[in-house]
Amino acid sequence: VVFTSDNGSYVAGSNGELTGRKTTLWEGGIREPGLVRWPGHVKPGTVTGEPAGLVDLLPTVCDVVGAKVPSDRTIDGVSLLPLVTQGKKLDRPHPLYWFYSPSRPVCVIRDGDHCLIADPSLDLPRANFFKEETIGPVKETELLNFRLYDLRKDPGQKRDLAKENPELLESLKAKMLALHADVVAEAFDWRKVQK
Repeated sequence: VVFTSDNGSYVAGSNGELTGRKTTLWEGGIREPGLVRWPGHVKPGTVTGEPAGLVDLLPTVCDVVGAKVPSDRTIDGVSLLPLVTQGKKLDRPHPLYWFYSPSRPVCVIRDGDHCLIADPSLDLPRANFFKEETIGPVKETELLNFRLYDLRKDPGQKRDLAKENPELLESLKAKMLALHADVVAEAFDWRKVQK
């Protein structure tokens, strides 16, 4: 049994020291607990702070049942099996990635203890729903106003480390831009569908 949420709470104060809330890409909007119960495989009471995402569920289920992860599409997640059954750190080929057009920031990546956030260059619609015509600006926007945080030392995202760590900033920025370009290229353009 896997139990989790897809985002943080709307309720004031329930996200503790974390900045943001549900529908934002600050930690208060995307960080939430998850529970796994698998008798005989996951030791009861095991706790980890290793970041994971819902994108990891498909590779995990494939690993559990001995199926191959689909190779005809981009799979962003990794199997959580080594983490939950053996306590091993995850071997992630690229950072966790989020993009949500109504949020400001609009994009965030998590790489180890660090996260990088960015805003859109275009004024994307802020409504909490998606309309077909909004895919154009979503595919066309660039990312700007990059901010860097060490989430282990600063989970509330109060201290931007971008100016203090220019090399790390540039490294994470390159990763974010590459991931964003891949996601945008793969995103279906509903404007091209004949009605």
